Amino acid sequence: MTNVTFTQQQIDDLTRAIAEHKVVAREAAAASDVFCNDWDTAKSVLQVLQPVLSQVPGVGLFAGPAIAVVIAAGDAAKKAICTK
Repeated sequence: MTNVTFTQQQIDDLTRAIAEHKVVAREAAAASDVFCNDWDTAKSVLQVLQPVLSQVPGVGLFAGPAIAVVIAAGDAAKKAICTK
């Protein structure tokens, strides 16, 4: 499995970028509520799938790093938009 790591500075920069571009439209607020409610479950599923997909020939080379990127971005988004 290919390991992808992110520095805390990279995660903080992504969090800050997401926070600076919040949309105040009603639809965006509703979408962020859904995201905030569902992210932890989605993250858990991704974490279970990551090692499984990493073992699939032809897919594994990209699946592990791609899922790591999605998890990092999701965590940054949660930190940026799910605080009340």
